[in-house]
Amino acid sequence: MQVDGGVRPITEEEALTIRLKRPAPFRPFTSGWASLPYCRSRKVEAAVYAHSSDEMPERDLVADLAAADAFLESDRTMLTIVDALEKAAFHKTAQNILTMGKQRVAGDYLQPSAIFDKQFRVRSGINDVNDYIGPGTGYRLDDAAQKERWAEIQRLPQVQLRAIFIADQIGEPMLNLPSFIRPKKAAAPKQVGVGPAFGKALTRTINGLEHADVLAAIDGVAKEGSLAAWSRFIARPIALSQGLHGRKAPWARGLGAIGL
Repeated sequence: MQVDGGVRPITEEEALTIRLKRPAPFRPFTSGWASLPYCRSRKVEAAVYAHSSDEMPERDLVADLAAADAFLESDRTMLTIVDALEKAAFHKTAQNILTMGKQRVAGDYLQPSAIFDKQFRVRSGINDVNDYIGPGTGYRLDDAAQKERWAEIQRLPQVQLRAIFIADQIGEPMLNLPSFIRPKKAAAPKQVGVGPAFGKALTRTINGLEHADVLAAIDGVAKEGSLAAWSRFIARPIALSQGLHGRKAPWARGLGAIGL
């Protein structure tokens, strides 16, 4: 399944690097403008590593609000911010803020379903029309043009190896589990479909039950240590499909179906 939820995964190291860079451009304002309260280094560091606002040092909220009011009442504008950033050599930040100001004046971002791309171009329902007309059309991650985006989505830092999830389901293979048994109709009242790893690579369920105990608990499947009607479905590893496939087997008509 390929789904693009708009998320761009990054590692914790990348997040910390970005956060450490962000406060620097604003130092000229807190140190050079008398109306803005100074932000000490420990508060900046706390903002970088804090999980929530509860972990932030207390600030003088009255002073912060008074500084904001003073800025709004002065003749300073966004261009004042851009000019200060340029003088402090924060050229990229200055350019981004200036571009956002231009976009606010243009107002194109108010179009339906509008977003900015990496180049601050507006993409909306007007200039980037939805071309979905049914399955297999529209925006698809399996398109060659989205190869880089699909690789980006898969770089999830919290991904775990599959072996970790099945570690507690691995045990000694069942010696009395043949790969395929074709029973007589009268031999058993049920047809049980199992996955390719059942009783071999995996020997326990996700709840910790032994596969041998599961088979023994099914009425008509195991009696006195002998297995009855069951088969292994290599191409259908999903339980629901296994049960359906087993029920449709020509020699299993009239029997119940169970997928394991």
